[in-house]
Amino acid sequence: TLCDIDNGAQQWLLEGGAQQISEKLADLIGREFLKLKSPVDSISYDSETVTVRTGVQTYTADYCIVAMAPPMCVQIKFYPPLPSIRNRYIRSVPMGCVCKTFMFYSVPWWEEQGLSGIAVSDKGPISVIFNATVPENKTYALVGFLLGGQLVVWGEKSEQERKEAIAQQYSRLFKSSSALHPIGYAEMDWTTEIYSMGCYVSNMPPGTSKYWHSLRDPVGNIHWAGTELATIWCGYMDGAVESGERAAREVLLKLKKDVS
Repeated sequence: TLCDIDNGAQQWLLEGGAQQISEKLADLIGREFLKLKSPVDSISYDSETVTVRTGVQTYTADYCIVAMAPPMCVQIKFYPPLPSIRNRYIRSVPMGCVCKTFMFYSVPWWEEQGLSGIAVSDKGPISVIFNATVPENKTYALVGFLLGGQLVVWGEKSEQERKEAIAQQYSRLFKSSSALHPIGYAEMDWTTEIYSMGCYVSNMPPGTSKYWHSLRDPVGNIHWAGTELATIWCGYMDGAVESGERAAREVLLKLKKDVS
């Protein structure tokens, strides 16, 4: 169901973009409580408190929830060091190798041909293609993903070369010369983004999966969340929400015990 459209993970497209979720949550929480451009440098913890240090400010609290991809935790210094199993795991699992691309057109020519705009290819450069059209604002686009080895090869080429190769691939797959005439192109190579270093999730090489369950275990008063730690829909926003709710319940339970 991960690649399915009907009743699957790819069923819904959020008009206006998924970033609206973050924006509306920020309004709900209160933007004055959000600290942006303040990456965490270190986290110190003992049996009673947790101290989080950024390049701007230091925060001390009874509990802390770290909600990020496990491999990204290596960018934070922990005092004392994290347990050896967790340390070995986060240093052994790479993030996925993915570049997301959008090809924009003046008209949805694939729909005019009676096609869905959805395709899977084992030849590339794009491996999976979806229809990203938003008819309400007359945005007609195909979204395609450069995955794994394809990104290793095509990531070394220029953006223009990737654009031309993708247009040619779409023309072959959908048997239409209209694919060769996009009005716009955009891409995001997530492996170059410093605070994610890839997507969609971290990958478990052989020998590491046996440690995965322990990643949800608190370390002192530090609790852990993130889509990789979800019990369902791992790698999706649903999974991120599920793991966040679980971590919040853990902390709330401890807070209630502290008060009683």
